Amino acid sequence: SDLEEKANNVLLGLPVDAVDWAGAVTKTLIRDVFDEQLPEFRPSMDIVPGQHTLIRVSVIPMGKTIQNTTVSLRSETIPNLLLFQMRPAVDVLSKQLRGLPVAFVERHNNYFTGVLAATAVSPEVVRKYGLTVQPVIDAGQDTDVLLQVETSRYKLWLEGYLDFGRQENNTSAKLHIGKYLDNRNEAFFEAGFVPGTVSWELEPGWGHRFTNSTTAGFKYELTHGKNTLWLRQHLSPAWDMRLEHTLDDHHNELGLRYKLHEFASLEYVVDENDHWLRLVGNL
Repeated sequence: SDLEEKANNVLLGLPVDAVDWAGAVTKTLIRDVFDEQLPEFRPSMDIVPGQHTLIRVSVIPMGKTIQNTTVSLRSETIPNLLLFQMRPAVDVLSKQLRGLPVAFVERHNNYFTGVLAATAVSPEVVRKYGLTVQPVIDAGQDTDVLLQVETSRYKLWLEGYLDFGRQENNTSAKLHIGKYLDNRNEAFFEAGFVPGTVSWELEPGWGHRFTNSTTAGFKYELTHGKNTLWLRQHLSPAWDMRLEHTLDDHHNELGLRYKLHEFASLEYVVDENDHWLRLVGNL
């Protein structure tokens, strides 16, 4: 912002014919400003002398620049269909990063993540639904832009299942509607639908978060009167494990899930009698 002032201090009042030699001093001053404030860019200057002297400054990025950006939107408490509505604004912002020096984006990471959060979700929506928005920009020639959006009040998800290696009831879907009672406890209702038998599985339940990675609880299946204990373990950003134990018939089921992207996961499921691969649609 002070480039014009520095140039004025050197050039104003000089004869027009003196601009040629005074311009060298002006260029040195401008380069010093860039070295201090924008070290990731190199200025190229052209001075056109006259009573109204024109100084053209072209800014050239130095070092590695961002060539490509990949956007991911994730949530454990909001359906992906709602997150999908935020994606266009995030995509536009991520494309604006292309061509910038990697070092510049890293140095101003707090600024860019702040703009990303404000662009994706308005402050009114954040307050209304108790959202927390955690943007992460992993700058590089191939830059990853991640937006984690969660709500402290509700937990909603919808999943569709297609099982390979299982003969009966190999397609199904499940809807989860939960309300957080406090920071660790959730009361929920799950409705599962099996098209093969045109049947519903309705399960109210409760969950308690022991750590940020471990959640366990209890649910009761209304149709058949089954009581089930369950455990969910978050292993990494891409891997999750679940374990379910039915108290009535002592049936155990273990699932290991790998997240392919926002809308699809693969889960390997094992119980006492069988094992199969499940394709999960995260809606």
